[in-house]
Amino acid sequence: MQENYLALQCKSCHLKISKPVRIYEAGVNGAIEPEFCDGLHVIQNGFAYKSVRPYRTDSSSKKDKLDFVPQYWMTIQDVLPEVTLTMDLARLNGCCGLDGCDGPNRVCSCGAEVGTEMSDCWTSHLFIPDPGQTNWVLV
Repeated sequence: MQENYLALQCKSCHLKISKPVRIYEAGVNGAIEPEFCDGLHVIQNGFAYKSVRPYRTDSSSKKDKLDFVPQYWMTIQDVLPEVTLTMDLARLNGCCGLDGCDGPNRVCSCGAEVGTEMSDCWTSHLFIPDPGQTNWVLV
């Protein structure tokens, strides 16, 4: 069986914004959900995990920006350099990296907010693309 590789694409400008990855999900072909660990990458390079539960859920009356499904989790190293940090300083919180608690913090070169990076010491390290601004394309 041939495995397909997909790349993340910006819906606004159609630029590929990730390296090619293989997507897996728990329960399919023996795959298991990644384990979260503060300060560590939870996804291997070259892979993305399709989750049917959100990374974070609402904890107050304010809706969490990462409370949606399906959700894809991928390593930050598979995001291409064309995806830079937002200019919105309120979304760049964290002490050692980005905590990802304040909304999308990564933008495509066209300006579209394409996802949320978490790379702080107290978060697992991953990138979660925004499904409203990105889609997967076969490469």
